[in-house]
Amino acid sequence: MAKYGGGSGLAVDFGAGKSPVPLELARLGYMTHVVDPDQLNSEYSNEWQWVDYGPWDIQTHKAGMEDRLFDENALGVAVSVSVIE
Repeated sequence: MAKYGGGSGLAVDFGAGKSPVPLELARLGYMTHVVDPDQLNSEYSNEWQWVDYGPWDIQTHKAGMEDRLFDENALGVAVSVSVIE
């Protein structure tokens, strides 16, 4: 599947919480990650008590957007919907 913008097929939603955005990014064919520093102790939960994004092959990371999780120039799409801190 061709990716929008002709860039990398990697998409990240920073601070996703309970959001349909990562699901849509995955549906569009992006290898999608969620980065959220406020996850609770559960492996998949976050401040919104969202469940495992795993069934959509979305990886979740307990980290902030300032943490270096991805190689430089690796991201094709980076979103943060009302979460700029």
